[in-house]
Amino acid sequence: MKLFSSVRIYFRYLVTAEAWILCLVSVASTLFFTMFEVKGRRLAVNVSWAFISFAIIFPLTNSLNETFRRRERALECIADVKAYLLSYYQAHRTGTGVRTAEGSSREITSRTCVLFWRRAWRTCGTC
Repeated sequence: MKLFSSVRIYFRYLVTAEAWILCLVSVASTLFFTMFEVKGRRLAVNVSWAFISFAIIFPLTNSLNETFRRRERALECIADVKAYLLSYYQAHRTGTGVRTAEGSSREITSRTCVLFWRRAWRTCGTC
């Protein structure tokens, strides 16, 4: 059942018209340069695979590394927001609010809420 679901999701989201067009263009261009001749000479050339591997693999690995860095920063921001929401919830759940210097409690006002959300936004905005 899981295999069927995975295959269904794969074909629904990854096999699109753009993917088919890209595959067809890739195959057609490869065949064109391999089989087409101009004045008895083929357009295909012998290229070192080391050059091709550097030209493809190096940017790909850098792109993946940057993607994971952005993911980690996003997870840190989500963790900060979750911590702020949890503290906000717990402050309102107790109903006592914030203790003042005299020891009496006062209810959390809308100004306190605004200051809380401003601090949360400023912290998350730096991520």
